[in-house]
Amino acid sequence: AGAARRTDSSEWWGAGSAPVLILQGEQDKVAPPEAARELQQAFPERVQLQMIPNAGHSLLYEHPEIVIPRVVEFLRQPPP
Repeated sequence: AGAARRTDSSEWWGAGSAPVLILQGEQDKVAPPEAARELQQAFPERVQLQMIPNAGHSLLYEHPEIVIPRVVEFLRQPPP
């Protein structure tokens, strides 16, 4: 948390120039869904947002059956 407070968000907000997959728990209280939507709206050409219902911040532990196949599918996509 301290590093996040000391780092200007402009350094990390755009996530570089690579394609981005956001798997977002709809009930996430740590990283609110609104932030994921803002990132997708800011970079629609390279940010894929997939909302996961009935999920919080610990997606991999809560729903590995959803997360793993979606990440594998994303990684198998040809580069832009």
